[in-house]
Amino acid sequence: MRRNMTEQAYRMEYEAEFAEAADSYFSQDLIRSCVDPNLKLTSTLEHQIPEGEYYCGCDFGKLQDHSVVTVLNRDGDKLELVYMNEFPTETPYTNVIGHIVRAHEGFQFRSAHVDQTGVGEPVLEELKNQNVPAEGLVFTVKTKEELLSCLKIAMEQKRLSIPYHLRLCQQINEQKCAYTKSGHLQFSHPEGSHDDMLWSLALAVWAATMRRETQAKIVKAW
Repeated sequence: MRRNMTEQAYRMEYEAEFAEAADSYFSQDLIRSCVDPNLKLTSTLEHQIPEGEYYCGCDFGKLQDHSVVTVLNRDGDKLELVYMNEFPTETPYTNVIGHIVRAHEGFQFRSAHVDQTGVGEPVLEELKNQNVPAEGLVFTVKTKEELLSCLKIAMEQKRLSIPYHLRLCQQINEQKCAYTKSGHLQFSHPEGSHDDMLWSLALAVWAATMRRETQAKIVKAW
C-alpha cells in the first residue's frame, strides 16, 4: 500500500502527521498531544451507549459547508471525543435536527450548544420542543474568540482527548488567526477548505465547560 503513496501522504494517513499551517492558532504539537490512539471515533448511533455525562456541539453548515454534530463524554475534568457525524453539503436542517434528537435519546445530553448564526430562532426552538437541552450561540468575532480560547485551554491543560482523525486534525491546525483593530482575534481557514468539525468540537467543549462552571457557581452561592 505504501508504494502507492507519497511519504507525506503516508505519514498523514498512518502516523498522525500533517502539514503545519502558517499562523496556526493550534500548533501541530498541541493537537498531537491530545490524540489518544486507543480511542475510536464513531459516527453511528446503532450501538448501545454506555452511561456517561455527555455534551453536544453542532455547527450548522450553509450551502457550501457541512453540518457537523459532535459529542463529548465528561469524566471529572476530562473530556473525551466519542462521536462525530459530518453531513453532506446541502443536507436540510430538518434532517440535522432529527439526528440531534435521535442522538439525545441515546446520549441524554446534559447540554447541547448549536451555532445559531443564519439559522435563527426556529431551529433552536424546534430542538427545545423535542426536549433537547439546547442553547444557541451566534458567531461573532468575540464569541468565536471565546469558543476557540476555551478549546485551546482544554487542550493545553490536557483535559481533552480525541481519536486520530485526519480531517479533524487538519481543520484544527489550518485555523489561522490575526488581531483586529479592536484587539480581538479574527479566525480564518484556507480557501477551499472547511472548518465545520473544528467549530462543532469547540461548541461541545464550550457546552461541557460552561455547564460545569455554572453548576459550580450555583453550589458556591448556596
